Amino acid sequence: MIQEVNSSMKEKHFLPVVTEISANQVRPNSLAEIDEERAVLPDIINLYETACGAEKKAIEANREETLRWCSYAREFKRMYKDFMVNNKVGEKKAKGQVYDFIIKQLPDTKRKTLCRQTQKALRIDDLFEKIGMDKLQYIKTYSADTISKFTVPQIQTIIDHFTEKRSQSEQFTDEAEDEEQDDEVPEGSDQNNALEVLSLAKLTSTAPIPLAHIPNSSDDTSSSKKLDTKVEVVPPIPQPNNPTHVQARNKVLKLYPDISFHSKPSDESEDVYRCRTKSSICPSCKTNHKENIVGRYWEGSYLLSCMYKMKGLEVVV
Repeated sequence: MIQEVNSSMKEKHFLPVVTEISANQVRPNSLAEIDEERAVLPDIINLYETACGAEKKAIEANREETLRWCSYAREFKRMYKDFMVNNKVGEKKAKGQVYDFIIKQLPDTKRKTLCRQTQKALRIDDLFEKIGMDKLQYIKTYSADTISKFTVPQIQTIIDHFTEKRSQSEQFTDEAEDEEQDDEVPEGSDQNNALEVLSLAKLTSTAPIPLAHIPNSSDDTSSSKKLDTKVEVVPPIPQPNNPTHVQARNKVLKLYPDISFHSKPSDESEDVYRCRTKSSICPSCKTNHKENIVGRYWEGSYLLSCMYKMKGLEVVV
């Protein structure tokens, strides 16, 4: 997974180009070969394009599923914590009450299946909460099921790779282990692939992207439905060596006053922004979410994107 994310980050700005084969380069020896070429060429091109399209859809579907499980995990954690406070019960009891609530609304759902899927969602979310949801856009082949089957040491290896400094509190703890163990999650052949990729952690040299996470809906309690007008203090902005990059970042802050500069990772080509308040709008996806807004300068262009709209928008300098 580490190798896949790193290689995808490097290839992000290079789009595949399909070139037409010149008739002068390929000269059939007979009319029969000409007819055969005309008959076969359109079919093979169409099949190739169809296969590429299917592959792209599969990648997008993997990312979409992973994102949805993370969102479910965040809401699950918010609900059981609310139940602990409102119903004055322990964590395990509160989680059981959330299960009861879901099953009541979805009576066809088996409790065993619900518990297993919740465990999967929590494991996936715990990983991306540590390394940043922005890494999701670089994953191509790893499905949600594959990621959920990573062991604790494997997950910690990934976290170590994508974080420069890790405090004791940032170490991965498997919250899913506290869930009701009604069924064991079967280990698939994808586990071997994960082990193989994780062994390449120390061989990569791509600079890590800073920590970022989906805003936890537990921050919005019933007593704080009013819009938060507090504006966070913006730290001094470190200046990169490229003056065009500086101009692009300053233009972003001028065009989109709802966001502020938050931090700059070790990768000089990237900037991390945040929405200033709970009512601020992300310029990329036009919705409100505090974090996961990233600007990237690349060869004279500046792309502003977020986890909800990874294609983003281009800022012309």
